[in-house]
Amino acid sequence: MTQGGDVTPIGGYRPESLLRVLEDTNVSAFFDEWGPVEVLQVYDPEASMQGILVLDNLTLGTGQEEMKAFAHVVGDLLGATGKPPEMGGIPYELGVAGFGMGLVAETYLQSSRHSKPAPSDLAGVRVAVQGFDITGSALVNYLVHKGATVVAVTDDWGGVQDPKGLDISKMLKHSRAPNERQSLAHFRGPARLHPEDIVKTDCDVLALTGAGGLVKEQSAPSVRAKCVVEGPGCPVSPVAEQLLKSRGYVVHPDPADPEVIKAFENGSFKEFERHSRVGMVTKEGFLKRVKELRDMGAKYVFLKTGAYRPADLARAVKFSSLAREKKYIPEIAVAGGFAFEDQVFKGLAIGAPYFKLVGMARGPLAAAMVGKTLGRKMKEGQVPVYVKRFGTTPEEIFVTAPELAAELGPKFKDVPTGAFGLYTYLERIAQGLRQLMCGSRKFALKHMTRDDLVALTREAAEISGLRYVIDADADEVERILKD
Repeated sequence: MTQGGDVTPIGGYRPESLLRVLEDTNVSAFFDEWGPVEVLQVYDPEASMQGILVLDNLTLGTGQEEMKAFAHVVGDLLGATGKPPEMGGIPYELGVAGFGMGLVAETYLQSSRHSKPAPSDLAGVRVAVQGFDITGSALVNYLVHKGATVVAVTDDWGGVQDPKGLDISKMLKHSRAPNERQSLAHFRGPARLHPEDIVKTDCDVLALTGAGGLVKEQSAPSVRAKCVVEGPGCPVSPVAEQLLKSRGYVVHPDPADPEVIKAFENGSFKEFERHSRVGMVTKEGFLKRVKELRDMGAKYVFLKTGAYRPADLARAVKFSSLAREKKYIPEIAVAGGFAFEDQVFKGLAIGAPYFKLVGMARGPLAAAMVGKTLGRKMKEGQVPVYVKRFGTTPEEIFVTAPELAAELGPKFKDVPTGAFGLYTYLERIAQGLRQLMCGSRKFALKHMTRDDLVALTREAAEISGLRYVIDADADEVERILKD
């Protein structure tokens, strides 16, 4: 519908049923004070699509009444977002944009780790959030619910930070502050943070929900986050995007392309998409950073390697060995799919004496979630049949419960079932590892060697350098029999 009020058909289709719906619709609901550019009748029988298309001038956008009319026309409540609450819509004041930003960050982190979604899949992820209004506070709530640690938050007047994590529940009364007196500038406890300094926060995700222009040419080099998520109206300038790209970020579209810059300035699009890459540091930069950390009192410094090429892994080992005056092979932690004690044993033995630690994530998380689920089922009186044969209480179901009860005393009743699941799982790993080590006559981890393993096939023996199972201890057996 143009300013004159004419309806423009698409494809020549003007079905009677749709016309009746249009006649019953208050078309003026689509007008803001600037008026829409055009409202088109849309009908495509092949795609089973019918409705109206609003080409808005984007000055004020569309609101609940416009979306109500749209959903009414298409005859499907799922056909539009932003509907009023009586139609099942979620009001903007509940922070829909913040939820969306959280979902974007979560999806990126999951894809970069090649992991499947899980209730607490953001555990260990450190987040800094600029803006504590409707969008920012909703985003913070979403991330905390997913297990993330919020290390910094700012609003227009001030901010707070704590590398160990902020107590968001105590901060919420300062969200959506209408003035400086009620803002984070007056929240007591954590260390103060100037609003513009949040870009320098050491974190995994930097979320921008407040005023735009925070990441610009001067501040872009200070960004330490692996992932930057922009909220509505928080664009990063093309020059800043160019600097981020030069630091290894994947930026789309290309901020160095003159046509892209022109399109951005003309308003063809409002923001760039960017993702970080796992970069490899230089020797000088690595040694400098290690010295800085040691001067700050760090006893142990870990270099986390990602999906590095073999050459970069060699550099990681070399740089680590140079971090001390005497060259040495650094202690190494390995991770990736470890879930059972035999896998832990193999992981430590195959890299002995340099592999000192096995990292685990999904196994312990799954155990904790199973424990939590069982706890809920116990409260509901719906313990699964395959578990009920052991009992219906934590003391009966979890084999470690008596041990924990004796150790914790009165505090035992406060232990959540998720903790039971995790503790029982780790005890199973520990006991199984002890049994395997006893079988190989190794009674401490420091005594483990590659000789504790054998290869079951000739091909595995050739690739790994381990002895083929038939040849294991062959020389020693010969010596014993001949002695």
